Amino acid sequence: HNAPPHTPLARVFTPTGVQHVTPSLITKTLRDAVKFLGHDLGFLPQEVSARSLRAAGAMALLVSGIDTDIIQLLGRWRSDE
Repeated sequence: HNAPPHTPLARVFTPTGVQHVTPSLITKTLRDAVKFLGHDLGFLPQEVSARSLRAAGAMALLVSGIDTDIIQLLGRWRSDE
C-alpha cells in the first residue's frame, strides 16, 4: 500500500480540524458520554476507557456463543487468564 508506518487508521473531522483517532480520544469521548448520561448507568466516568470496549466486545462474543479460541484470536489474547 506504500503508506508510511505512522499513517493513522482513522480520523475524525471536528469544527477545529481533523483529529487522529487515538485511545486517549476514545477514552475522553466515552467518559464525556458517561458524564452526559448520568449516574443511572451504574458506573463512573473514570471507570471507563478505550480498553473497556475490548472487554465489552469479548463479552458480547462470548454470550453470543462464539468459541473462546476465536475470541482469543480476535482479541489477540495469548493465555487463558
